[in-house]
Amino acid sequence: MTKHGGIETGDLVMNNHKGHIRYGTIIDKRIDEEGWAQFAINWHADEVHEKIVKWNVDLGSDRNRFDPKEYRTDTLHAVDAKHLERVLKEHSAV
Repeated sequence: MTKHGGIETGDLVMNNHKGHIRYGTIIDKRIDEEGWAQFAINWHADEVHEKIVKWNVDLGSDRNRFDPKEYRTDTLHAVDAKHLERVLKEHSAV
């Protein structure tokens, strides 16, 4: 993967952290001082993540550690929405 990742504003992406998969849309992109692309993301149907963040904050953790404002390109994967729709449709037909 390159430092820029080929991901652009408006793309659907996923993040997988400790088995928890999140889906979201890129809303902003910037290149940091080391040349890495950093992305702001509008996460979708993210209730499970919000519960995890709340639990960690309630235990005294810094919210930014569990809910950063930006994500580096190597923590994200582009998602083909049409492929994802086909997978879900086939799953529901089982």
